Amino acid sequence: MTTLDIILIIGIAISLIALIIVILMLRKNGTNNNGDYSKVSESFNKSIGEMNSKIDSLNSNMKTNIDLAVSTKMGDLLKNQNEQNEKELGKLKDLELNLTKELQEKFTEISKTVNGGITDGFTKNNDTIQKVNESLGRLDEAKKNLDALQEQVTSLNSVLSNNKSFGRFGELSLENLLHDVFGDTEGCYYFQYALKDKDQDVNTRPDAVVMMPDPIKILCIDSKFNFLQYKDLFDNENTENEKGAKASFRDALKAEITKISNDYIVKGKTAEYAILYVPSDGIYSYIQGDDELYTQVIAYARQKKVVLASPSTLQPILANLNILKFNINTRKNIDKIIHELDMLRKEYGNFTESWGKFNEEVNKLSQKTTDFDKNVSKIGTRLERINSIAPDTLPQIEDKKDQ
Repeated sequence: MTTLDIILIIGIAISLIALIIVILMLRKNGTNNNGDYSKVSESFNKSIGEMNSKIDSLNSNMKTNIDLAVSTKMGDLLKNQNEQNEKELGKLKDLELNLTKELQEKFTEISKTVNGGITDGFTKNNDTIQKVNESLGRLDEAKKNLDALQEQVTSLNSVLSNNKSFGRFGELSLENLLHDVFGDTEGCYYFQYALKDKDQDVNTRPDAVVMMPDPIKILCIDSKFNFLQYKDLFDNENTENEKGAKASFRDALKAEITKISNDYIVKGKTAEYAILYVPSDGIYSYIQGDDELYTQVIAYARQKKVVLASPSTLQPILANLNILKFNINTRKNIDKIIHELDMLRKEYGNFTESWGKFNEEVNKLSQKTTDFDKNVSKIGTRLERINSIAPDTLPQIEDKKDQ
């Protein structure tokens, strides 16, 4: 709705209001004033006509003024808008220049960064490739070592698969343990020592013996052990053959215990017990950890007076035996040591007494020496006095004495 429409509506509204007021006034004066009503009506119509003319004139003038004002305002607005647009366009151009400059700087920095990153990347890649090549070289070397280790393991497996070879392996392990504990002490331990007793019909050779003083005497150690039975049990673990393999392993252990008890425990010649050396901590741990084997084998070994030991348990056993041997030997010689100490005490007393007498004699001799020195000093003084009194005649006297 435009401004002209609004003005027309207002004019029509004013005319209607005036018409309503006139009608109300006529009704108030009554119906007997018909003649006056006609006059009033004519006058009103005439006023309405004039009013309409004025309204039309006013509308025409207002429309002209409004059009002129709108044209002027639109011109001003267009002018202001053009000026504003020019300013904004200038700002946009400045902004575009600034953005272009900043973008160029950013692109330059990015280009430098990218170039530097690419250069660093190539350098790092070259270093990485070099390191990879070095690692591959080390891997090749490690593979060679693994191949050599595999050959050694295969060789060891072939050795261990033979009971005789494994027995020799156990003997070497036992020899190393004895040497580590006792060293090269002569007569402390022997290998393949012959046990002979005609009365008891004994003629055996345990792998090693430790010579202990009475009442322990000779302690026998045997390292014979059936490795194949354990390997068979290990291969059949968690299978239907495990029970049978475990029974075979148990029987082999008990057979070794029986053999050691019968051959290496000789009454009056050896200790009352012997040691079964298992040259593998893994096998020993399995025997100790399995309830069935522990109950049957260990209990049977106690009954037969045989002690099971592994590399990690035999060493402390031998160390304790070495300490016990030292204590027993010390206890045997304690009376001799006490007697020798008593004799030493008496000799020391005699020495102290003799030293006192000697010291007295030395003091007396020292006193006599002092007195003798005094006499010699006096004689020397007199001789000097004589020489000072008659220095010329003294040589003549001496010459006469010489003649």
